[in-house]
Amino acid sequence: MKTATTFSRATKGGLTGRLARIFAGLGLMMLAAGASASAQLPTHELPGLKPPAAREPVAPIMSDKSHYSEYWEQIFLMDDGTLFTSQFTIANFPFSKHRGLMLSTLVWPDGKTVVIKNGRSRKGWDYDAVNHQLKIYQHTLKPTEDGYALHLHNTAAEARMDFQPMAEPLTFLKWEAGKSDYGVTYYAPEATAKVSWRPGPEIDGPGDDGPWMALGSGTGFGVHVIQTDSLENMFSSWMRALPLGKTDGDRPVFNWMVKPGGKAVAQLSLIDSKGQLITLTDVQFDADKDGNVWHVRAKGNGVALKGAYRLEKSVDTFALGDHLTAIEKMAAGTLAQLKRQRYQASYDFTLSRKGHKTALKGRALAEILKLDAGKETVSKKRRIRR
Repeated sequence: MKTATTFSRATKGGLTGRLARIFAGLGLMMLAAGASASAQLPTHELPGLKPPAAREPVAPIMSDKSHYSEYWEQIFLMDDGTLFTSQFTIANFPFSKHRGLMLSTLVWPDGKTVVIKNGRSRKGWDYDAVNHQLKIYQHTLKPTEDGYALHLHNTAAEARMDFQPMAEPLTFLKWEAGKSDYGVTYYAPEATAKVSWRPGPEIDGPGDDGPWMALGSGTGFGVHVIQTDSLENMFSSWMRALPLGKTDGDRPVFNWMVKPGGKAVAQLSLIDSKGQLITLTDVQFDADKDGNVWHVRAKGNGVALKGAYRLEKSVDTFALGDHLTAIEKMAAGTLAQLKRQRYQASYDFTLSRKGHKTALKGRALAEILKLDAGKETVSKKRRIRR
């Protein structure tokens, strides 16, 4: 297998490949086809707790609204620093209703990247309601006895991931038919994973005849997002941080979403040692001038939390405008201002409960997603109650 030049070929491929990269993470990805025969996969035994609640079925709502988009996104940071992401999307486009799309990236610490992507019209993808399996081309996502299984396979590469939730599902924005246009649920707000992969002929790999290569263990999360209105009406910025790696104390899950017009919706939840959640919705947030330190205060349900996240190392940066021609920027509208940054981060909090104080320290994966990158979207010293 070749080095960085070979890997980078999988990220190019003209307009279709560029648009697939552009809309990743938004549920608005474009089609790129590829084929490869099936093969027997390695199996993994996962450490940790059994999920404290039943796994959620991966069942799309199949809305007919023109702005409907729904996706299941999995983001994991492996122990060696490799970032593994995948997204299964069902979306309505002007040219294709209820289109099924899958896009996955493997980003190594040195920047080498492999992209696995495919899309199919409604008749080309399937949801198995008996086994709760979503299958788009040769890519599958389904619940298992202990968690979820993910299998990706095209000419770029083949990958297998088994991941096990370590906490109950966490709803940030509740979607209800006829009542709301957006929903965000972390169906696995904290999870452990094992990943194996092998390169395909598209990037000069041996494909089905090649050996499986283990990426080892990792930690991350899975999030399910539904939208039935345009994305620019959902938020102007969204800052979140989720725990990486098991610690003895409670682990925080933080969300701060600024709506168009400046109103913010915030939540901080604590995952305890049994995977159960304590949610705090009285949240204050203040970022340092350079944005590298997030100061957070929160209280509710008999506990109070005070401390900060520190962004330490960038693992992924993506600016939409850098990938668009002038005509494409006109077509994209507000979405042309999209900017996404992901970081390895640390957190240091003091938890107060029933007169006792406990230090909470650990690692996190932090993400900043902005639709209007030209304006300041971080509100200073604001308090949100729900």
